[in-house]
Amino acid sequence: MKKKCLLITCLLFSHYATADIVSDYLTPNYNSSVYTGKSSKGSDFDLSTGWTNTQKPGDKIKSITIYSNNAEYIKGIKIDYLYSDDMTVGNVGGSGTTKTLNGDEYVEKVRFYQKNEGSISRIRLWTNLGNELYWGSSNGWDKWNEQAFSYGRVLVGFWGTASDSKIWSISAVNAKPLTLELQDIEFEQTVNVGNAEQAFLSDNVASNSTSLDQSMQVRLTYTEGESSTDSWSSTQGVSATMGVKIGVDIKAGGFATVKEEWSYSVTTSFSDTVGASSSTSDSSSTTTVADLSVPPKSIYAMKANVYQSNAAFPYRATYLNPWDNKTFTFKGQIDQATSIRTFTQWLEIGYIDDNGNSYIYDEYQNDWGDYGIETQSMSFALSSNNINENPVTQDIISAKALNISLDDPNWIMSNEEITFRNENGIQ
Repeated sequence: MKKKCLLITCLLFSHYATADIVSDYLTPNYNSSVYTGKSSKGSDFDLSTGWTNTQKPGDKIKSITIYSNNAEYIKGIKIDYLYSDDMTVGNVGGSGTTKTLNGDEYVEKVRFYQKNEGSISRIRLWTNLGNELYWGSSNGWDKWNEQAFSYGRVLVGFWGTASDSKIWSISAVNAKPLTLELQDIEFEQTVNVGNAEQAFLSDNVASNSTSLDQSMQVRLTYTEGESSTDSWSSTQGVSATMGVKIGVDIKAGGFATVKEEWSYSVTTSFSDTVGASSSTSDSSSTTTVADLSVPPKSIYAMKANVYQSNAAFPYRATYLNPWDNKTFTFKGQIDQATSIRTFTQWLEIGYIDDNGNSYIYDEYQNDWGDYGIETQSMSFALSSNNINENPVTQDIISAKALNISLDDPNWIMSNEEITFRNENGIQ
């Protein structure tokens, strides 16, 4: 397998720091204190299980609602998460007091108050933005316990024991916040390209009736059905269910940095979720551009040889966790992508006399004789022989509609095409 090295422009970053494993952020820590553990009253509860089971980067506590009973003790708790399902424990009937956190706000320290008879009467929380959240300020209390989390960890839930009408014991569940913000898509400079096969040929004719050299661009479109797959080889513990997205726009923008000599028909196969795979079998078109220069009073034919290869194109996506400025690199690869290489050859097939009449040389009458002596050329005309008689129309070219011979010795093949054909075993 050959390797084709391309100069790829990095969109934003060129350095990747050593990244922590995502699972480190998604593993909760259960604080232990006098207010936790099994109690003779009530049953065990864990309000963090929704957050733990969802494991979606960016999930956090959105709001906390506390329900009290006649200003005596806390009877129920409800936690609303950004992505996970709401979690409740105890009696959450009636009206409660809700405290809402900002999008970048997390609880870093908690304090629980308890009465001698064992029930929880007050809860007090402090956030990274300096806010204090308080419930049950008018409830009596006999003792309290404070839990401050290790640096970089925040509240993700409560656990303890409760009955249908009262919270008997409580403690905090904490974890490191994780938000994955897409920073960059970088495509590898080495593209693994399989052996090429000749895909199709096209022919065009251009005539120049002026006394000056004339030039223009000729665009050729090759359409085919194809199948390609986008897969991930390194996700650092991120699964497709976590919903970590990659924008298709930024991927397509990255492919635009590839040099024009190669065209990759893969933009429709992008998997926009880290950890997932995406396949496509849609039809796509590849357009190549060739430059045409025709001397005065000349008629030239163009032949474009288009070669098709399967290519594997690796890339990597970089995400930033703004909470601790850690970076994460995920590796993906486009497999069975279609790469197209085009070489153009020109051949003088006729001339234009002083009266503007076009003449095709005898040896080319079979292929281009219909351009003929009666054709009045424009100052610079282009026709797609065998396809359309309109001299300036661009057409989608079907290989079945063309019958150009490769054996004509008058066509001049470039050294680059000769080398390419030798590398791919094309005779």
